[in-house]
Amino acid sequence: MASLKTLMVSAEESAEFRGHDLGEFERVETAGRIIYRAACRDCGAEVDVEQTPPANGIEIGGAAVALTCTVTTRITPDRDLDDEPEDDGQPSEYEEWQDLFGGDVEEYGTFGDYDD
Repeated sequence: MASLKTLMVSAEESAEFRGHDLGEFERVETAGRIIYRAACRDCGAEVDVEQTPPANGIEIGGAAVALTCTVTTRITPDRDLDDEPEDDGQPSEYEEWQDLFGGDVEEYGTFGDYDD
């Protein structure tokens, strides 16, 4: 189990990577659970940190760690903003179609040919 401080630092780093400027964490008690919550000063997206989540729960969650800030364009210096997609080693949609149907043959149809 990670310490509460470690979880908060991790949440702050993740939110900052997505362009958020988090405020201070506040203790929130809800349904018998203790959660620490912070919100982005710009867009209001929140992040919750819970040191001992329930079964199948998560320690860090919320829009601030999942989505890019909608108000600011603040980006961390180490973030790669290259518009070119990286080769992730996965086959393209075209290659998947070829594998599934055995190639561009008339009886199976042709990839991307939607004319009747």
